[in-house]
Amino acid sequence: ISEIENLIDKSNILSIRKLIQKKLNTSKLVLYVPNVYHYQSCYLTDSILHGIEYFKFQQKIVNFFKEQNDIGLIYKGFETDLDLVNGSPIKDYINDKDISNIFYTSDIPLYKLIFAVDKIVVDHNQTALNEILQSKKETLLFDQGEYNIWNIGSDAKELISENIHLAETQTEFLDMLDLF
Repeated sequence: ISEIENLIDKSNILSIRKLIQKKLNTSKLVLYVPNVYHYQSCYLTDSILHGIEYFKFQQKIVNFFKEQNDIGLIYKGFETDLDLVNGSPIKDYINDKDISNIFYTSDIPLYKLIFAVDKIVVDHNQTALNEILQSKKETLLFDQGEYNIWNIGSDAKELISENIHLAETQTEFLDMLDLF
């Protein structure tokens, strides 16, 4: 049992889970943790995380879960990113499409959400992954391969693959979502 799991209030986590299940009208919950994208033209320079391409990729993920009526998706926004400005691309996309099985939140802390869900999807090797791995939840990670400056090294890939599903291309990630 992880240190984080020992420190959290399990009744609070159960309350969060039940509220989201009721809102989304489903029992299965998947948490999607995107990269913190601070603003347009941000410093990110890896294979998909620049400009509009990243948001198109996120829309594919949202569209996939929109079709999964028996799964509720929690999209974890962050208070430090585009949630602070008008025109948050994915938040607006979810709201405009009126998707009933997707819940966008930047208010609930990640360390609570990871214990309130059944599975976790991460689209970037990032700091949040350290917290997520503490949960021992089934996790899908998009690493973006060898040419990404923030990729997982080959030695670490072997170890991390024992605990998570690892995809290195957009196609592989989206295919793995379907099996996940």
